[in-house]
Parts: sequence; C-alpha cells; structure tokens
Amino acid sequence: MNYLKFDDWARLLGAHVEAWQNGTLLETGIVDSVTPDAAIAWLISDPTGERFLLEKANRVELRIDRDQFIRRLEPANTPPGARLGRVLRRVNNQQP
Repeated sequence: MNYLKFDDWARLLGAHVEAWQNGTLLETGIVDSVTPDAAIAWLISDPTGERFLLEKANRVELRIDRDQFIRRLEPANTPPGARLGRVLRRVNNQQP
C-alpha cells in the first residue's frame, strides 16, 4: 500500500498510520489522541496494542494511505462527489 506523509496531525485522530523517523519505520497503528497544538500524538500499535507517544520535534512523520489522505484534506461536511472532483482537479493542476 502507498502511504503519504500527512503533516496536520490534528486531522489524524482515529486514522491508521505508519510512524517514520529518519527513513525508518517505527510502528504502525491507530492515532488514539493528539495534543491541541498537534505536536504530539499517541499511537496504539497494531501488533501489540501498546500505546506510543510520538513527537514532531523528534522528526517523526505520520503517513497514511492515499484514500485516507484524500478524505482528511476536505472538510467533514463536503459531499463525496464534490470531494472527488476537487481532488481530481488538484491532481490535474486545474483551478477549483
């Protein structure tokens, strides 16, 4: 599966992510909690169920699959058809 870096950790609550640091995969799991400033996230590990604290200050990247990436870019109340059209225009470098 193709995972993409997602910088706005506040929008990742409940998402399945990969946590990377300096090109190394640290962990995979579900984002359980995020601080209000989105600088720290807690991840519940897939294989063990352990909870990990991740900090942007330590150069940790959170990556999500392409479908989640698209869904999390749009406001929650955007109709699915409108969302797809906007994404396709962005991919094709067209104006909204």
